[in-house]
Amino acid sequence: MGEPTSEPGQRLLSAALGLFAELGYDQTTSQLIADVAGLPVVTIRTEFGGKRELYLAVIKHVHEEEQALLDRMTETYTHDAAGIHRLLDQYLDHFVDHPREAALWMQRRMYDASDLRDIERLYSFPQIHAVSELTAELVRPDVDMELVIWGIVWSVQTFVYGGIPDAQGGRSSAVDRRAVARFRRHLHSSIDPLLRRDPDEAAS
Repeated sequence: MGEPTSEPGQRLLSAALGLFAELGYDQTTSQLIADVAGLPVVTIRTEFGGKRELYLAVIKHVHEEEQALLDRMTETYTHDAAGIHRLLDQYLDHFVDHPREAALWMQRRMYDASDLRDIERLYSFPQIHAVSELTAELVRPDVDMELVIWGIVWSVQTFVYGGIPDAQGGRSSAVDRRAVARFRRHLHSSIDPLLRRDPDEAAS
């Protein structure tokens, strides 16, 4: 099922995304989604077929936004350290602007909707592989770039979802520009040691 075009479908999609991100699929009822959307619960079945199908529509919607991001990243990529840094910046900025998407993926990492096993295979792995292929020439041959990219994905989404704890018991979040700038510097400094030292190595 594609992106809903009706106004009730759009309201349900938005309400479901927020609730699945905050509570998880397993803890979110159809009635709660309908209440947040301000619609009768039967509308979920009418528009999507049920809660499961609505969840898959939410995942597809998020994936399509991330695929558009990947397309933009690919278009502006250059085969140098600046290109790698640009990829990191674009990825971080996307989730800072879309915190509910970060929370949704965090829920899945806590085995939410664990019976829906094909989501990562269908959506996450192709994108991870694409970025790995895109950047392969720039990293050292001993680096497992697929794991590096997964680590960046987990790190960025965890930062956006939970922020950075501090020694005073507080927590800086992705709405704090200084925290985002600090985390951005961390991403850059983390990837730099993995790059080939001699740019000519990439062509050899």
